[in-house]
Amino acid sequence: MFPFGYKDGDVLPPLCGSGSFCPDEGEGCKPLVEIGQPCQMNQDRQCAPPPDWQELASDWNVNGSLCLGSVCSCV
Repeated sequence: MFPFGYKDGDVLPPLCGSGSFCPDEGEGCKPLVEIGQPCQMNQDRQCAPPPDWQELASDWNVNGSLCLGSVCSCV
């Protein structure tokens, strides 16, 4: 969403679609990370939602999950 390192007029790569994310290294779109698997620190949007995400979703997380201690967790 915030294209760092591009000049005015550069063609920007497309944003990742639903169910995927772009890691900090910019290696292209990757599938969301399942609960219990490693994630990049403070990158909550990398984590896949748990099955009961509607019950867990709040202003404190992303679809009921977050990256806590570099592990995708549901809260």
